Formats: sequence, structure tokens, C-alpha cells
Amino acid sequence: MTHPRQEIRAAAVAAVTGLTTTGSNVYTSQVYPMEDSNLPALRVYTRSDARGAEGREYVTVGAGWGGYARSVELVVEAVVKTTTTYDNTLDTICEEVETALESKSAWTGVSGEVVGVHYQETQIELSDEAEVRQAMATIRYSVSYYPSS
Repeated sequence: MTHPRQEIRAAAVAAVTGLTTTGSNVYTSQVYPMEDSNLPALRVYTRSDARGAEGREYVTVGAGWGGYARSVELVVEAVVKTTTTYDNTLDTICEEVETALESKSAWTGVSGEVVGVHYQETQIELSDEAEVRQAMATIRYSVSYYPSS
């Protein structure tokens, strides 16, 4: 049996793979090294899973299943080489990611019921830790769902 976080990550990866700016440079680990040849790229991962805002009351869903809604923090990091236009490139990638993840069709493969995809924030950072100076936009979503039985 697959945990809902795995299904949510897989659905997010599928939704953002093939975007115009990042193409197939999508990685499912926050520790994947970002080398010059991999950029621009996306990293997709989850950070936390808790009872969601919709989960204040016990809900019966379908025949024989009941439970609380949960909310997983989904993170998408966009990484680009630092150039004079890095901020414009990051904004373009963010727009592409947001459009992809906020589409209902992005979540059809999750066995539980995804009841909400809520944008939380975007943070922009510069880093000189890699072989090439990089800029990164960290986009956070809260994905609310009812796990399947």
C-alpha cells in the first residue's frame, strides 16, 4: 500500500514535468545536487503531514470509512543559474508551477480524495554553495486530503 504523501508527490511531479522552462529536469529529493547541466530545474518533496483545517470533525466518506482530513506540506523548489535576469526566469517558472498544481486534473491519480490545494508562499534566495551561483524560489502548498481506507 502506498502512503498518500507518496501519491501526492508523484502527482505533483507528473504535473510539473514537461513545463516550458524546466522541461524534464524534475527531481524528487531536496538533497539532489543541482549542477550547471541540470538547470533550470525543479525539486519536489513533502515536509510535514498533519490534521488539516478541514479535519476538525470526524467525517464518514463512502461505505465504511471515516477519518479526519489531513494536510501535507508540498514544496517545489525552482533552481536557476544566477544571471542578470534570474528573477524573471524564476517568476516564469513559478507561474508555470502554480498553474500546473492548481489544476484539478493534477490530483486525479491520488487514491484518497484531494479536497484542496492551497498556495502558502514563495521565498526567493541566492546561493553560492554550488559550482555555479544559483537562485532558488521555494514554493509551498498545503494539500488537504482524505486518506483512502
